[in-house]
Amino acid sequence: MTEILMFHRVLPKKKININDAYFIRGTLVSQERLENVIIKYLKEGYTFKTICNLEKDLDLKQVALTFDDGYLDNYLYAKPILEKYKINATFYPIIGYCIEQTIAPLDYYYHYVNENIEERTKEDWVLGKQKKEFLNFSIKAQQAFIDKLFLNKPKTDVSYMSCAHLQALHRLGHEIGGHSYYHDIYTKLTETEVLADIQKTKKALSQIGVNIKSYAYTDGQYNSNVIEVLKKENIDYSCAIKSKQLEKDDNYELERQFVIEKASKSKELFGINLTVLELNSFLKQIELLKIEITFNFLKEFIFKILSKIPFQNFKMIERGFGHLPTEEQIKEDMLSLNGGTCATMNVFAAAVLDKLGFDVSLINGTMMKKNDHIALLLNFENNLYTIDLGDGQPYFEPIPVNNDIIREHPFRTYRTVNQLGNLRIDFLINGDWSTDVTLHLKRKTFKEIYKTLEQHYTELEFGPFWNGIRFAFYPNKKIIAIRDKVLIIQKSNSIEEIEITSEDHLAEVTSQYLPAFKAEIVKCFIKQNML
Repeated sequence: MTEILMFHRVLPKKKININDAYFIRGTLVSQERLENVIIKYLKEGYTFKTICNLEKDLDLKQVALTFDDGYLDNYLYAKPILEKYKINATFYPIIGYCIEQTIAPLDYYYHYVNENIEERTKEDWVLGKQKKEFLNFSIKAQQAFIDKLFLNKPKTDVSYMSCAHLQALHRLGHEIGGHSYYHDIYTKLTETEVLADIQKTKKALSQIGVNIKSYAYTDGQYNSNVIEVLKKENIDYSCAIKSKQLEKDDNYELERQFVIEKASKSKELFGINLTVLELNSFLKQIELLKIEITFNFLKEFIFKILSKIPFQNFKMIERGFGHLPTEEQIKEDMLSLNGGTCATMNVFAAAVLDKLGFDVSLINGTMMKKNDHIALLLNFENNLYTIDLGDGQPYFEPIPVNNDIIREHPFRTYRTVNQLGNLRIDFLINGDWSTDVTLHLKRKTFKEIYKTLEQHYTELEFGPFWNGIRFAFYPNKKIIAIRDKVLIIQKSNSIEEIEITSEDHLAEVTSQYLPAFKAEIVKCFIKQNML
């Protein structure tokens, strides 16, 4: 069993911006992702080989790692991981840019996209029509296009390995192969032009002491003519992406798997697939503009959501008993900053954090009935935390699982108690501790958690949501809430409770304290005949 994996750029996760064009395209992965891929194959009993060392044995579990284009970050961040596990890989540099220490027109194109293109149209520039049109140009035409974009070519944070870097990799036992001189697409060239480019590429590499025996097709494009030229030039292997099965011998059509930062299992894990545009729109709306894989970012993420998005049941009431929210409705409620219960807020938050690169999963909790709550379990730097945005409580940080804590807030003082696979959260009420929820610390998929969501919408007594109103959020960490007919307001460090006595009174207090949600709250009161 042979597998060949394809990488391009590699950076530490903390250096990756998910809005980066390379990341959107899938040609940028984290150093951590690379290491996890290696660990996976080692655990499965695979042997790592270079392309030219692969054996014709269907029963042999072997895998080859390939790195296209020759970016400097391969040397800085991929090489140390390969050395750590004593693995040799195959590198396919665009040798012209390595020799000249320039960058490709596509790199300038991505730089332009990163600096100038709005988020709502970015995917089209990276994955859609604009990108396809650019790649259809010849290299000279691509360069002319770039010259029109920039009066002076900017300095970018992208660079290519030098010849010395390639020689160092070669001395370490890594294979160096051909990948064209300037990344021309060979199927767009004449046979004579293809031959000239392959010969030029071979000569340039031979001058630094590398005699190549394998090649990687630029953009995965090839045909029978290209294969014949490679054979004449004594190239024994060539990597495609998808085989066209033009040859009986597949040495010139080696299929590769395109490794991206994370194979998306979002739908399976959380019931939601978020696009980059939806993710960016959400982060922009909650005013979270700087993305970092840090603990401080997580705290800011939680604070922003609790400050701007309410825990509420008015959407449940509006849609009616028995209506289970769809994926699109969950996204709609969160992207419109309307929020929802734990089945909306925590599910959506998990999908967002997963998309950002955090290790999160859904878990169950028990409040009134067994497994009637949904929360998040986070693994951050090998420490476990819970996150709960769907309980209407002032949990302004990830809650550590292994260290019991006490947190004070004018509205609610709470403590945590670890209990063998469970985390109990107690509230201090009139001097006594009372359990609010027990979180069960077993990771679950959306399918495994779905029963909890279903029961909330189809069983009247499963939660408190069908016989009243629940609403709470924390602008500037101060609570504004409605619990049935009581409005709860925090002023400085004191909590004031105002009983709502009539429809006119409801209109008055919601206009004063909750204008953005007034219409929805009034409708909920009316539909439930609460006044």
